[in-house]
Amino acid sequence: MSGFQRWREWDSVAGVSRPPLRRLAHRASRDSSGSSLRFSPLFLAFFALLLAACGQVSQQNPASVSLVGQARYATSPSGNDVAGGVFVKGVSLGGLSIAPAVSGSAKQHLGLTWSQAAKLFEASVSEQGVHINAILGFGFVSLPGANSMLGGVKIDHRPAWVGIAWGEITSCPAMKASKRPGTPRGTVKPIYSVVVIYGNAGLGAFSYDSRGQPPCGGPAAGPVISLGRKVESVPWILQDINSAGAVEVGFNDSVCAQVFSESASGNMKTGKFTLTLDVSVPFDPKGCSTVVTRQALIPLVPPSGVTKTSLPSAGIVAGHGPIGTVSVLQVAKLLGEGS
Repeated sequence: MSGFQRWREWDSVAGVSRPPLRRLAHRASRDSSGSSLRFSPLFLAFFALLLAACGQVSQQNPASVSLVGQARYATSPSGNDVAGGVFVKGVSLGGLSIAPAVSGSAKQHLGLTWSQAAKLFEASVSEQGVHINAILGFGFVSLPGANSMLGGVKIDHRPAWVGIAWGEITSCPAMKASKRPGTPRGTVKPIYSVVVIYGNAGLGAFSYDSRGQPPCGGPAAGPVISLGRKVESVPWILQDINSAGAVEVGFNDSVCAQVFSESASGNMKTGKFTLTLDVSVPFDPKGCSTVVTRQALIPLVPPSGVTKTSLPSAGIVAGHGPIGTVSVLQVAKLLGEGS
């Protein structure tokens, strides 16, 4: 018995003890009567390769996506971190970390396909604007201490769809050139804007901006955590058109909705316009069931020309724009599904 104990090994991945392969091979070399059976070294090598192959197949089974052990984390995300709809590499952005799932195609998780999760990610208020890069995949998220910010929701290896955008392009106000030496390029760290969709069917999300330098310069800021909000275009009811060329509309929405933007496209000569009213609402609708009626004013022409506007004799014909989720993220290509 003491000899067997000396040869026991510890499996660092599964966390269980097991006899070494040479011990298994020795046991297999005996029949039920206890007499020894002889196998060639070639057979034993083949047997070892067969066991290794079976282990690899079980890890890559896309039907059972689970946390990958001993993951290495990168502090700068890239398009190679996601493939087939899942994170295949670990990413750490300050306090937030994303552990990869077993490689394979993520057909549906948390009641969402990759395409459905992509629409929610692109509609997130925090992602508004033009970005150079953006990725989306399914993984396991940890953010210590976030439960107090998220109403008691614990983020500890929590399964979630995670979208990351970076390389924001914005128009910065003119600033006087500083006589002080510029910041070395290697020390400038961009801000990574993250959306974590953890609720079933997308009913629960938060945004996380990592600590970094704002796109227009200045001291480092962040990290910033906030409850996730998404942009939706809502139906409206025409109430009035004033002589200055602005349309007053009414709409019904939850008490948690906030007007995000409004727009009008058309021609004052023909009097035909398409009006769009966008609002932002929380991903988590808890506490937002009360419906209220609000009003919004949508100008048909730029403010500079309002006072000289004369309405066409035939009147204004206002039509609806598309209704539903609105994309506010502008990026050449969202990577993750087929990358």
